[in-house]
Amino acid sequence: MIIAELVPKNGFVFLRFVEPGENVETKPYITLNSMDDAKGRINFRSRNYIVEKLTSWLNQRSHALPGAEFQINLYASWVAEVKLRSLSYVCDFVNRKRDKFESIAPNESSKCYSYYKKNILTILDFCTDYTNNNQNHD
Repeated sequence: MIIAELVPKNGFVFLRFVEPGENVETKPYITLNSMDDAKGRINFRSRNYIVEKLTSWLNQRSHALPGAEFQINLYASWVAEVKLRSLSYVCDFVNRKRDKFESIAPNESSKCYSYYKKNILTILDFCTDYTNNNQNHD
């Protein structure tokens, strides 16, 4: 999952994002005026990351499972419908549809399983945790 590093200093917030496999030291900071600005950027970036990774993975799964193409295209259309909603909404949606996404996961012997486990399963877990921790806070 995406990592956000925050450094509050002298009335500003310095923020940088790191995706899996990226070197944190090479990523530049952006300067923001408040923690609220930082929270908005983190939510925006996290939502986009979730949507982009799920969309790409669903496209891959439609090629890997041609017999399930209709089903997978339906899942992709669901993701497309929520992509501009809030992070909270997207996470709740992913959490509610988790069983659908898991139903098309590669098996452990597949060369695609490592990607699924490292990226997609991490997203599914993040969305479940986010939803469970924010049910009464939005």
